[in-house]
Amino acid sequence: IAEPESTGPGNLTVHAAIFAKRSFTVRSYGTRELATLSVYGSVAAGSVSATEPRFRTKLQFDDRLTNLRPPSFPLTDRYELAAWDGRWVLDAE
Repeated sequence: IAEPESTGPGNLTVHAAIFAKRSFTVRSYGTRELATLSVYGSVAAGSVSATEPRFRTKLQFDDRLTNLRPPSFPLTDRYELAAWDGRWVLDAE
């Protein structure tokens, strides 16, 4: 999600099935906006950044995605961990 200068002040509503291979990131999440980010659909991501205090976040799954997939969306119902060294690392973005 881009900076407030691009998205505008206030609430932001997204209708989408989002596949973020690496991360789903809210830029400038530390700004003191009093808004809500509503995602109607799904979010599949390697990681998700903080969203507050810029946005209160509401995720609502779109039931149509239970049996239907958007074009180029992964065609698997199962994800596996390929490798992990057992350490959690804070992403400094």
